[in-house]
Amino acid sequence: MGSADTPTSNHLLNRTHPNNLLAAAAIMRLIAFLVAALTIVSGAFAVDVQKSFIVSYDHDTPDSVVNEAKDRIVAAGGYITHEYQLIKGFAATAGEKTFETVQAMFSKYNAQVEEDQVVSINS
Repeated sequence: MGSADTPTSNHLLNRTHPNNLLAAAAIMRLIAFLVAALTIVSGAFAVDVQKSFIVSYDHDTPDSVVNEAKDRIVAAGGYITHEYQLIKGFAATAGEKTFETVQAMFSKYNAQVEEDQVVSINS
C-alpha cells in the first residue's frame, strides 16, 4: 500500500467540500440560536431596581386618583410604606419604571414623584 492507496483527510482542508459546508452551516445556525436565546434570557432576568419614592398630589386631587395610583404600584409588585396625613400622598417602594408610569398617568392631577432620600442641614 503506497501513499496513493492510503485514504487521506484532505477533504477536511477543502472549504468547499460538501461535508464542511454542512458543518459550517450547522455551526452558524447554532450560534444564531444561542445569541437569540441569550438575548431572551437576559431580557427575562432584567429587573427594574426597587427604589423608595414619595408620591404627592395637590390637595384638591380626588381620593380615588390617589387610591388608583397606590393600587397600580401594588399591582406592579411594589408596596406602600407610608400614607401621609398632612399632605395628599404616600411613600412606596417599587421599580423606577412603575413610578414613571404613575407620574405620566396622573399628570393631569399634578402628581409629584420624588425619590425618597435623606435630607440634612449643614451648619
